[in-house]
Amino acid sequence: MRPPPAVGASPAPLTARMSDNKKLTSLGDKYVKEINKYCSLEFEKYHECMATKRPAECETLHMNFQDCIYTKVPLYLDFKKRCTASIDEYKDCLQKNTDHARACASQLAAMRDCAADV
Repeated sequence: MRPPPAVGASPAPLTARMSDNKKLTSLGDKYVKEINKYCSLEFEKYHECMATKRPAECETLHMNFQDCIYTKVPLYLDFKKRCTASIDEYKDCLQKNTDHARACASQLAAMRDCAADV
């Protein structure tokens, strides 16, 4: 993981940060680009807070970042609208299998397939 940017320095874009350790899939890359376009400021504030190693103090920034994605990222909004059934099936499975998330692999795959079609 990269160290936080120096005070006054331009932060690395979200796509660079998230692809440091692994190659993003085309689906993930598509979502990351949209999140970077619409919520980069929220991401940077949250990331900088987490880099201070005081995660408990970052909850508000995490919620701001999450809210930004949920309300401003067109691709996410379209995914949520088009894939409601598969999202709900996955959530239901996770609630029924709190200690065995792997039991929900087929529901997760269905949700990912739906997301790929958005």
